[in-house]
Amino acid sequence: MDVEDIRTRVEHLSVIEGENFERRTFSDLDLTEGQFARCDFTRSVFSNCVFKKTTFAKCNLSGAVFQSCVFDETLFMMCVLEYARFAGESLKGVTFMKCPAAEADLSNCALDTVAFMCCDLGKAKFAGVNYERGALLESDMPGIDFSGARIFRAMMNKADLRAAGLANAHLEQILICDADLTGRDLSNRTFKQCTLVDGALEGINFSGSDIFQTSLVNCNARGGCFDGAKGQFAMMAGSDLTGASFKNASMPNAVFANATVEGADFSHTNLPMAVFDHANCKKTNWDSATLVHADFSNADCTSSNFGNATFDSTKFHGTKMENASEFGARGSKVDTDTERLVAQLYSPRKVMLWGEV
Repeated sequence: MDVEDIRTRVEHLSVIEGENFERRTFSDLDLTEGQFARCDFTRSVFSNCVFKKTTFAKCNLSGAVFQSCVFDETLFMMCVLEYARFAGESLKGVTFMKCPAAEADLSNCALDTVAFMCCDLGKAKFAGVNYERGALLESDMPGIDFSGARIFRAMMNKADLRAAGLANAHLEQILICDADLTGRDLSNRTFKQCTLVDGALEGINFSGSDIFQTSLVNCNARGGCFDGAKGQFAMMAGSDLTGASFKNASMPNAVFANATVEGADFSHTNLPMAVFDHANCKKTNWDSATLVHADFSNADCTSSNFGNATFDSTKFHGTKMENASEFGARGSKVDTDTERLVAQLYSPRKVMLWGEV
């Protein structure tokens, strides 16, 4: 099939199926609303082509090269894209669904509302991309390279990022569910307003990073390092931070409600108005920490060290303080309100009111 035949079929909205275009070169071709099924484009070159609302279904595009093309609402469904080269292209509203795309090259691309669903992105190159409003869902990403990438307002799930290239990556307003970042070094990075849910983050290193308004929800971040991090309004609710280090971090208004910070080190940490309500704070080190207006209501601070800490109306309502040390601490505390504690413990299932006997 020659180029004129392709143009005619596309203009008449006819499906082009089963054609062999291997190693062909296509230049200045408008494929708007074109439909290709089971076609072989192996190592083909597309130069200055338009793919607006174009659909590729079960096509082989392995090793294909795209140069100065227009991608707008393009659909790649169950296509082979291994080693395909999109480097430097702009893609808008493009969807890749169930595509094997190992080692595909999308480096330095501008990706706007681009989704990868159930794709194999092993060792794919996303270095230097500007990726906004995207989605990486149910996709395999071993060894994917996001180095130098700027990813903004995106979401991903079930991502194994232990071997991903993340050097100099800028991540902001990203939702990441069920990801594995065990032992990753994300020190001195921008990781602002991100949300990680049910993540494996054991031993992660966020030291010196900007984690403003970032949330770790029900994550395992045992032994993590947050030394010197900037974490205003960070939320660690329900996460396991056993043995983590927050030395010299600045985390005003951070929320650790229902979290486990047993054995953690908060020495010299700035925590004004931080919330540790119902948190497990056993054997935690708060030496020289700033805890002005912080709230430890109903927390377990057994055997913790508050030496040289700074308080100011810091709440310790219903807090377990057995064997805790406050040597050298200064400032005011709000201790347990007995009547309020009794009211909290009251349950109509346990206590009968008069007339209910």
